[in-house]
Order: sequence, then C-alpha cells, then structure tokens
Amino acid sequence: MGPTSSSLQGDSSRISPRYSFETRIRIRLLRGSKDLVVGGWARDISESGIGAFVAEELIPGEEVELELPVMGDIKLTVRASVSRNLGTQYGLMFTALSSEQRQHIQAALAEKPPLPSPFLPKD
Repeated sequence: MGPTSSSLQGDSSRISPRYSFETRIRIRLLRGSKDLVVGGWARDISESGIGAFVAEELIPGEEVELELPVMGDIKLTVRASVSRNLGTQYGLMFTALSSEQRQHIQAALAEKPPLPSPFLPKD
C-alpha cells in the first residue's frame, strides 16, 4: 500500500505530504473561446496536487485539465485548479481525483520518501 495523507509526519499545514516527482506534463485550459494546451514540468506531487514549472502564464483560481504520466504507460487526466504561483512555478490542486487515480498516484510514490516541508522550523 502506498503513502496516504494520514502518513504525514511533522507539518500539519499540508493537506498531504509531497514527494519528488519529475516528469513532463500537458495542461489544457479554456480562455474565452480558445482551447489552449501548454507544456510544463512537474517537480513534486501529493495526493492533493502537483508543483510544476510552466512557461505560459496561468491565473490563480483558473481551472485546468492535466495530462499526467504516473507509471510506465499510465497517464492520468485530472482536473485541477491553479492554487498559487511564483514566477513560472505553480501549484496545481486536484479538484476531482477518482479513487482509481489516487491509487495510481499512491503506487507511483510507494517507494519514495516524503520531501521535507519548507515550513518546519530548523533546529
């Protein structure tokens, strides 16, 4: 069984722990009548969303659809909302993750240790 949000240790400000996860992603969004597809690079993932670098400007609160390769030939199509940005670095929060999609993410992260939180105080 893979990691779950109940396995979070230390930082209670996160919805679920983050794990290193580097892969190319595709982001589809509607702006007015335009259907746009842009590329990005995922840096980390959790059961609640991903952190990614995206060259095109995304707007916080904007709804997007992610094409996310998780393992081998498995690609998930997941709805998400732009939750934050700092330059070209974006947080994309999953808004409609099915139990099957969650299981695929958990399986992809099963052997990875959680990333340390940037919010924990240093000793």
